[in-house]
Amino acid sequence: MPGGGRSGAAGSDALIWLLGNTHPGADRSLEWDEDFGNLSDPDVLIVDLTTLTEHTLQRIDKAKLYRAQSSIRDKLLYKGTTIVITQPAFSTCSSLPLGDDSHDPCTYSNYHILPAIVSTRKVPTGFKIRARIDHMFRDYIDAVESFDFLLDVGGGKLPANPTGTRHSELARSQEWDITDNSGHHIGLSLIAAGPDPLGRLQRVPASGLLAFLPPPTEPICDAIERILSVYRGTLSPAEAPPAWTEQIPFEGPDHVQSRIEQLERQKAKIDGQIAGLNRQKNEIMNHRRLLYAKGPGLEDAVGLAFKTLGFAEISKCGGRDAADWIFDARTNGYRHAVVEVKGADKRTKHRHIVQCNKWADDLAGRSGESVKGVLVANQYCSSEYPESIEDKIFFEDNELDYARRKDVCIMPSCDLYEAVKKVLDGTAPDRDATEQKITAAKGVLRDVL
Repeated sequence: MPGGGRSGAAGSDALIWLLGNTHPGADRSLEWDEDFGNLSDPDVLIVDLTTLTEHTLQRIDKAKLYRAQSSIRDKLLYKGTTIVITQPAFSTCSSLPLGDDSHDPCTYSNYHILPAIVSTRKVPTGFKIRARIDHMFRDYIDAVESFDFLLDVGGGKLPANPTGTRHSELARSQEWDITDNSGHHIGLSLIAAGPDPLGRLQRVPASGLLAFLPPPTEPICDAIERILSVYRGTLSPAEAPPAWTEQIPFEGPDHVQSRIEQLERQKAKIDGQIAGLNRQKNEIMNHRRLLYAKGPGLEDAVGLAFKTLGFAEISKCGGRDAADWIFDARTNGYRHAVVEVKGADKRTKHRHIVQCNKWADDLAGRSGESVKGVLVANQYCSSEYPESIEDKIFFEDNELDYARRKDVCIMPSCDLYEAVKKVLDGTAPDRDATEQKITAAKGVLRDVL
């Protein structure tokens, strides 16, 4: 990849604007709800994305974001510098589409003002951060103590550069990489590049710089000061507060710290609630397989459903010459119950009930103990539920007669689903009562719970 050089860096007299925050060292500070003005004016634009929330992004005039994107794109071709303090990527929707994204014109991300495609990936908190010793933002990087997401930036075509007619494209300037200990990016810089006469990708002579920095772990005003010092030389070791100042009592910071800790505890509680709801949602989605699946997916769903109803000891039988599941029984003279699971696009067959009874007889013969046969059937598995309920619960008279004679319990999987749904909605499962119903059933069992 082409080298970067420091041509993207402006001098000490550079005009510096700050978007998304305020700082006295910037020539102009812009909040997200303000008019951005002409972002082509500053030599250096610092974009603090850490302050951009989904709610704020939704209410910003989308035409304003589009103009900002165009200005930042042009900076890459006219020696301008844009520095982005990153945050995890998120997307939101608006009735006012931005740009011409034909795949979903109403969806855009918090990185949409940039002429690059940015995605992030959440990772466990890391502490090892690598960058060149002469990195232009080395002082900023050294103050970042940890990170919890990785960065992936792709690009597209840029407009024709000022010195020629050929289009340029975004390219990574490797000397400004910021990575974890495995080389994954947590920060990087992009330049405008184009082919030389031999077709090799080279930096466009007038190229600026688009730099991505990880979010700071120190106060944001201090982090912005470190960026400004690259151009103004305002930060020096003598100006940094000495360690003893942290011991001086001051009600304001102490109160703020207490509030921070309180909010962090609330956040941890909310995060735990969200995690619990996600687990509950996934569990519900797994149980829905009882309505549409067949084969191994249905078999797993049946086992999970029985465990939800209190049959903690239910286990796989294993092998082709055995039922799918087995659980202990202590009612109506039985010691065990075997569960055969069948799904079908139309109806299950009489032979499936016969097969279920055979598994029960085989185990009874080997163990010398009485075994109940249970057939869980998902008929018309592709049909919409609950409209297909009558098809799902219908069995021929000869099938029902055989089940009664052989003492086989036939359980429609949709009724097993409804029983699980009641438990998830708050009804306490009664394993003994459910087992009593199963071992007593001779034919179809509808009322499972």
